[in-house]
Amino acid sequence: TGALASRQLAAATIDNLYQMRNLSLEGSSKGFVTPKGINASGQVAGHIVLADGTKRAFMFDGSTMRDLGTLGGENSEAVAISNAGKVAGSAQVADGPYHAFRYDSEGTHDLGAIGGNESRAMDINDEGQVVGTFDTIWPTNQGPRTFGPFPFVHDGSTMFELLSPLELEAHEKMIIPGVARAINAAGQAVGYRLYNTTPNQPLYYDGNITMHLLQFEYNGSYAVAI
Repeated sequence: TGALASRQLAAATIDNLYQMRNLSLEGSSKGFVTPKGINASGQVAGHIVLADGTKRAFMFDGSTMRDLGTLGGENSEAVAISNAGKVAGSAQVADGPYHAFRYDSEGTHDLGAIGGNESRAMDINDEGQVVGTFDTIWPTNQGPRTFGPFPFVHDGSTMFELLSPLELEAHEKMIIPGVARAINAAGQAVGYRLYNTTPNQPLYYDGNITMHLLQFEYNGSYAVAI
């Protein structure tokens, strides 16, 4: 009986600590809620499919679901939320492409796109710094073409590509895709390059300089968290 009482007490304690919450927005279709991130306060970010089939980024603050809207287009999605309650995601602009956005107490901010085409957010820290990818349009002999993805950091005011000193020196000769995957509270970021003929290689940004990390596998390595 003592063991049974202990199990019942443990179950009651868990019930008091954890509760299932139904996340939905008015006008949404049931079963199409996709949470993507949660912070230490239990705030959640993700996207939800509305009755008309469009996707909308949301933030759940513990009691209320907030529709984060778009950047003038139809769809949006949130992918990460910091412990400060700041959200990163991507949303369509009026002419169709997606731009990375940051949502904070002042609203939703369009982070733009290097080269003016498209960008996607991957992570955000408490300072509101965001990492992700962007595509850009470059002129070629066959006309303008879209290239990417390329890794970016947005430091709160400016979006810039993560390039090592060697890549900076040879940048006009090189078109090497990559991804910036995560950023920590100190503004340090990690990601990886996507090579076609050589193994993928992890990247590390220390807040000032981007560098390549040592590969451990012949078929490439990836840095996805910091």
